[in-house]
Amino acid sequence: MDCSDLCRFVVTVEEGQIIKFEGDRHHPVTKGFTCKKGKDLVQRMLHPDRIRHPLIKKNDQFVKASYEEVFHIIADKLVSIKQKFGTKAILNYTSDGYGGIKNRIQSIFFNCFGGVTQPTGSLCWGAGIAAQQYDFGNPRGHFPDDVLNAATTLVWGRNPKFTSIHLYKLLKQAQKKGSRIVVIDPVKTATAKAFDDYIRIRPSTDGALALAMANIVIENNLHDKGFIEKYVLGFNRFKAYAAGFTLKKAEQITGISAKTIETMALQYARSKTASIYIGFGMQRYHNGGNNIRCIDALAAITGSIGKKGCGVNYAAKSISPFLYDLDKKSGIYAENRRVFTIGKLGQFLEQVQDPPIKAIFVACANPLTQSPDLEKTVKNFSRVGFKVVFDHFMTDTARQADVVLPAAFVFEQEDLFATSMYSPVLNYSQNALDPPEGLMPEFEFYLELAKKDRVEKSWIQGFPRLFEKKCATFIGKAWKKVCPIT
Repeated sequence: MDCSDLCRFVVTVEEGQIIKFEGDRHHPVTKGFTCKKGKDLVQRMLHPDRIRHPLIKKNDQFVKASYEEVFHIIADKLVSIKQKFGTKAILNYTSDGYGGIKNRIQSIFFNCFGGVTQPTGSLCWGAGIAAQQYDFGNPRGHFPDDVLNAATTLVWGRNPKFTSIHLYKLLKQAQKKGSRIVVIDPVKTATAKAFDDYIRIRPSTDGALALAMANIVIENNLHDKGFIEKYVLGFNRFKAYAAGFTLKKAEQITGISAKTIETMALQYARSKTASIYIGFGMQRYHNGGNNIRCIDALAAITGSIGKKGCGVNYAAKSISPFLYDLDKKSGIYAENRRVFTIGKLGQFLEQVQDPPIKAIFVACANPLTQSPDLEKTVKNFSRVGFKVVFDHFMTDTARQADVVLPAAFVFEQEDLFATSMYSPVLNYSQNALDPPEGLMPEFEFYLELAKKDRVEKSWIQGFPRLFEKKCATFIGKAWKKVCPIT
């Protein structure tokens, strides 16, 4: 699943059943330890409510169907919509409920179909990603063990004890080595309770705190002039702006005492090595991207970028972009692509014309619980004439569908996994079990759908040729090619 640490599992199978589940102690990041969510995946896979065969809606009731029946329904709909309205009338909605490379199959399919309507942006961390791309080019992050090289670490709006347990363990190791760990958060989280230095901040005021700290650094002549001259653009304008955030003003905005802000700023600047680990909460405000940018600037003016034990760690986009290669290449066939902002799904469905949306395909997501303005989203989603949803369970989104298709579990298919959040490791995952009898994983489903006569004749480019030639051996080739990075 889409997880910060991306644990690697070792499972023991006898007679088609998993009899033992444990972490892989040889994994360079997770080192054999997995959280409760990971351990519960086996029970989730075996849950009696899991969807194990295709379902179609008849008279507002779901009934079991064969894949051939589903292929016939979907192929007819796709071709009919394409002929009458064009491919933009189809909406492709995917997210990261499944983190393997195979979750790109639906997007590649619709790229090859001529391009459809799809969301852009993020419901999760997009403002922070945009901020770090603007500041650093790419939010790569440091390797996990590098936190042990930091004399001071600011855990800013992040709760790794609950969300990234392996980072939490490294922070505790760093503390034992003498590193000072400071947790900044509006809530005294489990992580905050685990360290001596906790600073409570008012929600959404993180940028003001970072600017006040930067002002103290500059006033005390602790900024790295050599680094600034070589790498930093706009320092004089930033200096003038930060000067407006006096300790008194910052105290009024953030709720943190002037003395605490000054002490923290001086310690951060005077540390030989200082790192920052940012969470996602602070960028989920109207000023969220700028909150991240202010923290990036604090690190930049002290020269705490590109060095061991330093950095502003938000994401880890070092390996994950390589897994989207076929998705990007298939984009050349998406001549009619249309996009909308993902957080405005309900508004988009209500207003879109030329053409309106006639079909929605959802995979690895549950937009009818995740989207903003849910009342509008549910109302307009339900009005779309044809909807297909892949999932393990009958979610809110699946209940609105006309066709519900079962999704495979991580144990049931071979794949490659990488996370863009924390771990820099590429993981090869061997299938341990066959899917339940009669269940076709999404990857195989779209390959088979592409072969159907009506679909293939309407093709702009041959999807089966693109995929069977490149994807059939992709996992093995990619593993051999990228494995040395690990």
